[in-house]
Amino acid sequence: MRGFFLFLTLFVVLNVAGSSYSEYIQSQSDEINRMADTNWLAALDSGVVLRNTAIKNADNERVIQLTLDMAKIQLGMGRIDSAMMLVFEAQEKALLLSRTKQAYYSGRCNQLLGDVFYSRYIEEEAVVFYLQSLRQYAACSHYSEMAEVLNALTSSFQSLNRQHEALITVEALNRLMNFTKIVYIKALYYETYADFLSETQKLSESKNAYLTALQFYHTLPVAEKMSDTYLNLAICENELGNRQAALSWIDSATIYNTENKYLKNLYEATYYRAEFIGLENPSKGIEIITGVLDQLEELDLNIHRGIYLKLLVFLQKKSALFEAALKSNEQFNHVINNIYGSNVERKIAGLQLEVETGKLNHRIGLLQKEQELATVNARSQRNMLFYFFLAIVVLFTMALNNVRRLQYRLYLLKEFALDFSWIQYFLAFLSSLFYFSILLIFINPFNLTQNASVYPWIHYSVIAFLMSALSVTGVFLLPARWSAKPGFNSRFTITALVFIVLMNAAIIFYSILAGISGNSVYDLLNVVLVLTGITIIPVFYFIIYLEKVLLRKHIQMAGMLSNRIQSFKPGKMEEIVTVYSDRSRDMLEVSVNNLLLVEANGNYSKIVFLENEKMKSTLILISLTKLLEQLAPFSCFSRCHKSYIVNLNKVKKVMGNSHGYKLDIPFVDEPIPVSRSYAADFIRDFNKVFKEGEHRN
Repeated sequence: MRGFFLFLTLFVVLNVAGSSYSEYIQSQSDEINRMADTNWLAALDSGVVLRNTAIKNADNERVIQLTLDMAKIQLGMGRIDSAMMLVFEAQEKALLLSRTKQAYYSGRCNQLLGDVFYSRYIEEEAVVFYLQSLRQYAACSHYSEMAEVLNALTSSFQSLNRQHEALITVEALNRLMNFTKIVYIKALYYETYADFLSETQKLSESKNAYLTALQFYHTLPVAEKMSDTYLNLAICENELGNRQAALSWIDSATIYNTENKYLKNLYEATYYRAEFIGLENPSKGIEIITGVLDQLEELDLNIHRGIYLKLLVFLQKKSALFEAALKSNEQFNHVINNIYGSNVERKIAGLQLEVETGKLNHRIGLLQKEQELATVNARSQRNMLFYFFLAIVVLFTMALNNVRRLQYRLYLLKEFALDFSWIQYFLAFLSSLFYFSILLIFINPFNLTQNASVYPWIHYSVIAFLMSALSVTGVFLLPARWSAKPGFNSRFTITALVFIVLMNAAIIFYSILAGISGNSVYDLLNVVLVLTGITIIPVFYFIIYLEKVLLRKHIQMAGMLSNRIQSFKPGKMEEIVTVYSDRSRDMLEVSVNNLLLVEANGNYSKIVFLENEKMKSTLILISLTKLLEQLAPFSCFSRCHKSYIVNLNKVKKVMGNSHGYKLDIPFVDEPIPVSRSYAADFIRDFNKVFKEGEHRN
């Protein structure tokens, strides 16, 4: 049953990690860690100075980072109680950070507490802290740290002889490796798997797994754990009876640690060299140990001294040096007492642990209440957005009932935007920037007010800037240069959808980079709905307003043109125009006064004319452009559309609507459209013809 609950916990944790957004927290104390590789005491002194500076600057995150690094150094030196107190101090500071950073640093604190209890041989408590750390790392998607905790959990379960739970953690690490594809996690998995196999005495398989881990570690720039893999390979070879191969691996570890100045790991390699050599030659092993003990005492590495002294006692007994063994055993007991403290110190540490635990539980309770309130607020916001989304759906449904009309309305932007100057574009950008900024801060789609360390107005101003730039470009600039012609529904729809998707993608990408994105699909959906809604709705209203403006403009112009037509009486033109095909023998002769219009009909041109006061038409194999060249000597002919040439003298009325102009020509049932691309030329030709007529009159 206990194994089942562990499996369930790891399954939930890894799934949460897979759906979270990662926040990168860069180490702020690399100089401390590098110094600790060679001189622990100097690293501690430097850490104290840097931490005091960070405290003065009120840089809580840096204080926590330095405190945890110092705790790790204290633990490595065997100062367990000092390490615990530093971890408690870091935990207290972590509560002041943002939610994601709080999860990360709380995970580090619990991981270190797990290491503390593991070093005290209290593996049951270590497992509890490791599991808490795993959940917290998963909450902020720190996969490498999760892998390290799973590695530590496997070792803890094996120490407790709980092989089933150890196997579950190995499988969880395998799943994490397959999910992330991170090289460091691959190396950790094979190392952990090899540890598990070694514990179950599958030494050959364990050796192969260690070799695979070593291959992955070699691909990394620097990997301190490579030393552990070298030493584990040495242990495997030694247990398989390959003493020389074991010593060869120890040589590799020694060279690697010397080159990278990993002094602590170098002492570990020296220990195994003394152990393996001492099994056959105790005096040689004793010589190696005594040559190192003084250095360990000088560096105050109590745990290393204790391990060396224990081996020294064993080798001295094997060499019948019982007096020396007794003296070494006394030194060993003294070192152990320094590491674990007296009974009084243990009680004090226990009381401190209880006090700190109580304080943390109280703060956790407050945070849970705050989180519950935030959840209620977010739920209310989601409900509001749901109804907001319904309103958008209704608007879209109404629009889809007449897609063609919607497309014509949007196409009006081309004519409107062509008259815009760069100053007007800039003013439109400022107006939209103000609109988006106010609305985003009011709606708060990213729920930024829940985080005191984030300034909502900064992020929403950046998002408003992006939305304004994209909107002005999409709504004003692009239609002025290119617009999908009404009627090409699929092309127009795809263009609009691509614009909406690009805008949402740009904003979501920024939110991920800025670390303000939500942790669930629902949060993401809310953001998409808000961004789409506040962009589309004003566009609808603007186009309705634009339609009225253009309708008034076109009706006014059409009225002026119609008045000129009514007041003007053109004379009859008896000139004959000859139209002939450039690719066949087709030809038509007709009076200029009787030629009404020409319409494009594929490769042909349909000529509409009057004959005996009846409308007739004929097809001639010629393009409209070529035919217009033949009509060039007669100023009364004007191209008003890519498919039409009209006789201006035959226009009886000009009608206007929001989309442009239409011409009423006798005997022609349907009005002839004037397209926007030809409107300016048509009006110029119209004015020219009627001015010439007025001058003749």
